[in-house]
Amino acid sequence: MKGIINPYIKSEKDFDEYTQWLQSKGNVWKVADKVYMATSYQEVKEALSDETVFAPNDIEKKLEKIIQSTQDDRLVSTQQFLKNWLAWLRGEEHSRWKKNLLLNFHSMNDLDEIVKQTTEQSIQDFFMGASGEKDLVSELIDPFVGNVILKTLNYDESTKLDIRFWSLKIRQILDPVWNAETVKNTNEGLNGLTQELIEKKNSSNFLDKTVEQLGITDLNFLYGNLQFYILAGVETSIYFLARAILVLVETGLYKTINWDNPKEVKVIAEELLRYVSPAVFVQRETTRSVTLGGQEMPEGSMVLLNICAANRDPSVFDDPYQLNFNRSNNSHIAFGYKKHVCFGKALSLLEIVNFLPRFFGELQKYQKVEIISTEYEKITLLRGLKSLRVKLCP
Repeated sequence: MKGIINPYIKSEKDFDEYTQWLQSKGNVWKVADKVYMATSYQEVKEALSDETVFAPNDIEKKLEKIIQSTQDDRLVSTQQFLKNWLAWLRGEEHSRWKKNLLLNFHSMNDLDEIVKQTTEQSIQDFFMGASGEKDLVSELIDPFVGNVILKTLNYDESTKLDIRFWSLKIRQILDPVWNAETVKNTNEGLNGLTQELIEKKNSSNFLDKTVEQLGITDLNFLYGNLQFYILAGVETSIYFLARAILVLVETGLYKTINWDNPKEVKVIAEELLRYVSPAVFVQRETTRSVTLGGQEMPEGSMVLLNICAANRDPSVFDDPYQLNFNRSNNSHIAFGYKKHVCFGKALSLLEIVNFLPRFFGELQKYQKVEIISTEYEKITLLRGLKSLRVKLCP
């Protein structure tokens, strides 16, 4: 099973072939005992829509295991808050909390201006004397995304908080191999990031407003949830931007795009999101026996919803394995669906439509761009580049 759900595939072409192989096995099929894969657009949407039958509890179990395995005083003292958080994930409070937090993001931040300024500064710094070999992930995309997240949360530029360091630790909660090392790293990440966020926040931080509005008395509740926003916002943005740049450079399509046209850029962004969706799988567990896509699944089954395969469903998208910037009605589900839409969707789209035009506007000034090497992350639920080395020739 591990070879099926956790492929370490080193190229985009091979990943496409792997996805086609998954699709060839059916809309929903049995991977192993009580483990199933859904690859079709309709079935993935259906499972994301029905949370009474398809419960998002994989991470919940892992959080409980952290508490049981580590007996860390800091986590034990907040065990009740974690249990409340697990229950809250399934209830209406989830939607209310996200709505309030998003309103506060917009009321206390000018998100457009934050992303625009961060984009301009990051790209200006990167391209200053940029000839020669550069790693786009570590030297440009990683710091850009980290700075956007910090500014969005109202932390000033002097804040010394390594967002990527903590997100990589927390990210191990997504690892399919759950052992003493992943428990230790995730535990340290959850506690360390919470402590730093609380210690280094400004007095005008929007979180204070959110706490007041929702009547939250335990800051750990709020910051505990915020950690997963940071994890999702950092990792998925980095992985998407790196792979989008890779496919545009490999195909040379970036030279054919009018990056000064906002409408064209928006269409391109949506097609890239469909084509290089950073989330590969979303995991759910059945709460009762159910039939999905003609496949009977008993209660307690793990269902792997393959976002990448759904976004390449030939019954929904013409020529799904081709980048097509003239595609109409691009109803991809790269950000999820209904209640399970990514919390950071609005911010992610702002990053994309600001970053890509500015980056490729600069890149087009170079006579030649050569891809030196790529290194993909070894992770199951997300797909992205750990390193993308390029050579810029004036």
